[in-house]
Amino acid sequence: MELAPTEDGGFETRPAPDQLSDNSITILYGIGNFFFAGARTLEEMLPRVQDAHHAVVILRLHGRSQIRSTMLLVLERYAKRLQANGGKLMLSGVTERINQQLDSTETTEIIPEDDIFLSSNKIGASTNAAFNAAKAWLAETPERVEP
Repeated sequence: MELAPTEDGGFETRPAPDQLSDNSITILYGIGNFFFAGARTLEEMLPRVQDAHHAVVILRLHGRSQIRSTMLLVLERYAKRLQANGGKLMLSGVTERINQQLDSTETTEIIPEDDIFLSSNKIGASTNAAFNAAKAWLAETPERVEP
């Protein structure tokens, strides 16, 4: 599912797009588990990067206490696809335990710590922080033009 920003500063849910757009921010959250089969299913359902340049995807991990190696690989592969087109993957709602997993598995070499937003007691705070950071990044980072 996608969380789309509304004019009042909130978010509404809608089906996730099949394909990313240039210079866009897409906030996603998955339903169900992210263990082996769930991680593979999520990977198949993530919006296609293909020709989308300078796109940001924020994956909301709220409510997850841990993620397994299959999910880490899914995150790394998707982040690399986005980066290849001048985009990035950001994570929000990240627990301290998951943050430690990301660090200990060196996933932070692919998804930098600045793009990981820790969960807090305030619902939606880390997703809002990631969204604001994504808007700033899009405004400040020139789009890479393919030759």
